[in-house]
Amino acid sequence: MTDTRALVPTLTGPIPSTPDSHQFNSTSTYDEPLDLARFGFVEEEFFVSGRSAVYADDLSVQQVVPYTNRLIVRRPAQGTSASGVVFVEILNPSNGYDAEGMWRRGWDYYLDQRHTYVGFSARPVTIDALKIFDPVRYAPLSWDLDPAHPHEPVGPDANPYGVVEGCEEGIVWDIITQAGRLLRDPAGAPVLGGIAPRCLVLLGQSQSGQYLNTWLRHFHGALPGLWDGFVCSVGSIIERPLRQEPVQANGLYAVVPRDQAAPVSVPTLTITCEGDVTMYRAAGVHNVAQPGLADGPLRRHWCVAGTGHTEVTTPVMPSNTEVVRAGRKPRVMTPEQVAAGNIFPLQPAVTAALDAVVAWATTGTPAADSVFFEVDAAGELVRDADGNVTGGLRYGLIEHPVATFIGSPTGGTLGSLALFPAERVLTSWPTLTAYLDAVASVDRALMARGYLNAVGFAQLQDAARELWTRATQG
Repeated sequence: MTDTRALVPTLTGPIPSTPDSHQFNSTSTYDEPLDLARFGFVEEEFFVSGRSAVYADDLSVQQVVPYTNRLIVRRPAQGTSASGVVFVEILNPSNGYDAEGMWRRGWDYYLDQRHTYVGFSARPVTIDALKIFDPVRYAPLSWDLDPAHPHEPVGPDANPYGVVEGCEEGIVWDIITQAGRLLRDPAGAPVLGGIAPRCLVLLGQSQSGQYLNTWLRHFHGALPGLWDGFVCSVGSIIERPLRQEPVQANGLYAVVPRDQAAPVSVPTLTITCEGDVTMYRAAGVHNVAQPGLADGPLRRHWCVAGTGHTEVTTPVMPSNTEVVRAGRKPRVMTPEQVAAGNIFPLQPAVTAALDAVVAWATTGTPAADSVFFEVDAAGELVRDADGNVTGGLRYGLIEHPVATFIGSPTGGTLGSLALFPAERVLTSWPTLTAYLDAVASVDRALMARGYLNAVGFAQLQDAARELWTRATQG
């Protein structure tokens, strides 16, 4: 039997965009459209077809399934201007559609550094969303066990964590492997604008980070040289079963908690936000930020104080028009939720981690040391008199706070904040300039140590400006 892990899949595309048909979540369809051409970038969509194994727990092959998957790319229009660094994201399926978490948290960084961003679908439920969004455009896509008898796509009432009958989530492991094969092969040149990647880094966020962790555990060791580095954001070291399983009693997808991270042979960085500790505990996983976890000769783990699993608002989320057209439920935030939401950004840590892994992979310069939250004997986060967490990676916003930042007050993905009284803030920092300077002093020191880059520094200054203004002026 052919080893499906060695196969290079077939590429079709780019799939044309017309007035009547465009790719789901194109940057031109954001609520605040992003004109990539203004930055000298293009956006394209491809279909990738191959054969993927379904693996037993001992990695023996149970069956081989043909598939056609979706792949998107945002890259410099002129290949010669590209950095040669290619970040490849396992797209997050938690909302039932392809969510580009690592694009959302790094889009301005990719544009600034001329890096290439690639993403691919990772679960049948998101393929269903695409087919509902545009049945003609996405007709070729298939994760069906029997493509000759395709299932009916599941709609908005389906649990996005649930199993799609007639499909098998377990083909994702070879899809991950074959995506790397394709991008390193001449057959994948159209995706990258004709250039060969000088550094290929696999990314995953939250649920898709757990897919990354699972692939590392079971497949990375046998496939040296496929990926140059890995970044897992807000997924800790949690893994998924190798084959699909029904949702748990709490309605969430099945996970495999681990006490130790998977061994790696290339630079790997894990980012944990403060909110993950509470959020994953509510899901039954209690060790996501345990001191020493996911640290090692080729691993780093940055636990970021003050931050939530996701942001209240962002300019690069799929518009609700796109989401509803894809047969999924819109994201609705009340003004009260937005006002109370935590705006402490995790993006600065994410893009610093991307920089760090690339430098480690290409120059041998190790990433900055792991940093962990302080925890008490019961494993609970230690908080100061204001309620802010102690320890961890501490940007200027948390070292000089104007609010109490809670990463996850109720076990959900959104954090909260409570601004300090104006009198207290003005006593410490009478002017906005004074506050920005205080925050910047901390952050410049972190830049020098490798925990922050220029893009993230600017984001933290923007957040500091908004927080000081809200605290002092209402």
